[in-house]
Amino acid sequence: ESGTVQVLCEDPGHTLWIGTDSGLYRYHENAIVRVPDIPESQVTGLAEDRDGGLWVSTWGQGVFRITGGTVSGFLHGHLVEAVISSGDGRLWVADSSTEEGMMVFNSARRSFESPGLSFQGCAPTRVCALEEDGSGNLWLGPWNLGLYRMDASTRTVRCAVPPGKGLNHIHSLTHDGAQDLLIGSAARLLGF
Repeated sequence: ESGTVQVLCEDPGHTLWIGTDSGLYRYHENAIVRVPDIPESQVTGLAEDRDGGLWVSTWGQGVFRITGGTVSGFLHGHLVEAVISSGDGRLWVADSSTEEGMMVFNSARRSFESPGLSFQGCAPTRVCALEEDGSGNLWLGPWNLGLYRMDASTRTVRCAVPPGKGLNHIHSLTHDGAQDLLIGSAARLLGF
């Protein structure tokens, strides 16, 4: 049994990666196969990096990178809710196990570290969703504090939509063709 589908990602080789509440699967050549090197846990995010590696975030098991059939693990035991590979090549994770709620991958050290965020008019919190806009800024979907925007160049986080405006429990963020931010929350889908 493959579980409930949480997230999907198609790689350039047309393999469909399926993150479920019980592990990672891949669909290729009409077969669904479980990826045994990823623990049976909820897969919360999938992202491909510039080098073609697939990053897999999980709830309670940390983050994994799959490249050339090799799996590397990071942040073991962390509660990671989302992963994104930004346009400048950085890899970000929404990590509920940290005070800032975010971690960034240091490729030289091959480890995740605190990004040193500055919060202006908002507080660090649990981040459930990540998205990058056309200017390279990250949008952060908090659990219950509205909507945050992080200036990637200064790593300054500000509240874009304050709490109480119907954006509780943001689960997903994406941009449409017009570059409008689409927000999926527990209550509704909203364009911004």
